[in-house]
Amino acid sequence: IGELNLWLDASNIDGDENAGITNGASITEWKDLSGKNSHAKNTTGSKIPKVKMNQYGGDYSIIDLEGGYLDTYLSTHTNQNATMFFVYDRQGGPGWDNMFDAWQDNSYLVWWLMDSRDNNTSDSTIRGNNWVHFNSGNSNELNVLAVRVNASAGKAYFNGSQILDT
Repeated sequence: IGELNLWLDASNIDGDENAGITNGASITEWKDLSGKNSHAKNTTGSKIPKVKMNQYGGDYSIIDLEGGYLDTYLSTHTNQNATMFFVYDRQGGPGWDNMFDAWQDNSYLVWWLMDSRDNNTSDSTIRGNNWVHFNSGNSNELNVLAVRVNASAGKAYFNGSQILDT
């Protein structure tokens, strides 16, 4: 798979085409299919996401992060260019969801994408409090977010439209 450093696919959470996984199962490890072993894990025993199978009128599996999280660390990919693609659906209910974040130890170089389910907007930031707001789609719709970043700048695209250029 070349230079791919992380590949998480909800249709193959366990690396065995979800052979031993049932609908509603807790997911404590999501296998990295890139071959780099950067598996997304939750080792806390709490806030465990669940899998939902046969979603969106088809045979699509999703990871429901509602109230849960998975961590991964790309030790071979610090301070380098990164391109990330997220396919996601906004969820109902009040509050904020942290969809992803990245940071550098002992510095303020951060990238957060947070989804506010209260007002149909998401917030993105790179470095400190430089927030950029954009409409993050509707619940029960699949959306695509593409992010291209390096250690000091980035661009983000939502469903094909550029929403951020820092």
